[in-house]
Amino acid sequence: MDGSLAQHGNWVTLRFGYAKRTGDFTGDGSLGYGVAYQRMLAKHYAFAAGVGHDVVGHFGDQLDIMVPFTAELQRHFKWNTDLHPYLGIGGGYYYRKMYRTGTDYDTRRSGGVQVSMGVTSELDDRHLVGFEARVAFVRGNKDQFNPTFGPGSDTETIWTAKLIWGLFY
Repeated sequence: MDGSLAQHGNWVTLRFGYAKRTGDFTGDGSLGYGVAYQRMLAKHYAFAAGVGHDVVGHFGDQLDIMVPFTAELQRHFKWNTDLHPYLGIGGGYYYRKMYRTGTDYDTRRSGGVQVSMGVTSELDDRHLVGFEARVAFVRGNKDQFNPTFGPGSDTETIWTAKLIWGLFY
């Protein structure tokens, strides 16, 4: 049996971990979480779509938040072990908001591309756990300046590393 990698199988996953924006004036990274749906298109290929909430930078109580709405195609590898690695590429829409910085603004029209890699392992015939690392290159706005997080840039890089718990059916 192919278990979680069976063709036409569905996954619903919860994700929790670390998120960080790179660059000058980014502050410390913080927590992120999300939910995703995945459909196995074929034995080793899947389509995944998800939404998250990532605190990608903070200075004290001043927050830089990214909310990604993403979709990707994934290539899964079934090794002769309990671990099943995968690679993904996709893109999405990224809503951004800064809080408690004096000149809060949001960017509603940011698109970007992402690359992910992860590993999953089945706990039983319906549940899995795993880990995923993702890097997203998001279109920025270099004309905007924030007194806490500094000037914008043409492209911003967002890193996440999250634990995964999922239900497959």
